[in-house]
Amino acid sequence: MNSGYFYAPYIPVDAKVLTYTFAMLKPDCVSLSLTGTVLHRLEEEFQIKAIKTRQLTQGDVDFLYGKYKDRDFYKDLSDFMRTGCCHLVLLRGLNAVDRLRAIIGADEAKPGTIRGDYGNPAVKRENIIHASDSPVAAEAEIEHFFTQDELREYGVEDESSCD
Repeated sequence: MNSGYFYAPYIPVDAKVLTYTFAMLKPDCVSLSLTGTVLHRLEEEFQIKAIKTRQLTQGDVDFLYGKYKDRDFYKDLSDFMRTGCCHLVLLRGLNAVDRLRAIIGADEAKPGTIRGDYGNPAVKRENIIHASDSPVAAEAEIEHFFTQDELREYGVEDESSCD
């Protein structure tokens, strides 16, 4: 099924190895009513295993972006990330972290990627979506935003319940 969207290049992986990653639809995605559009594009490539909505706290922002705390753009980024609700999404798929990063595009992404198609090129922080940048980050972000009880409820520990 080719709907004209950018698809990640072939990345050789063992076809039986499914991994998890974390994505967050940012406040601009929600306020622009792009949630359904972006989730549809994600669902074409991944299983959505869990999703929840919440407004980020300063602690959440520091957790996700704390490595940029000394940069001059951090205050604006922090303020922006707390302007409205975000959708927190747990995804499962083949080589999930790298594939998601390719599908969403870089901060200043090209058309055909999620950020390139919907982000605001004039304001770098308004790029619609956050995605874990490594398997280690994905694990930490999943653990930060989803409790063990939630993961069990969504069948993440018992994969046979959702396949």
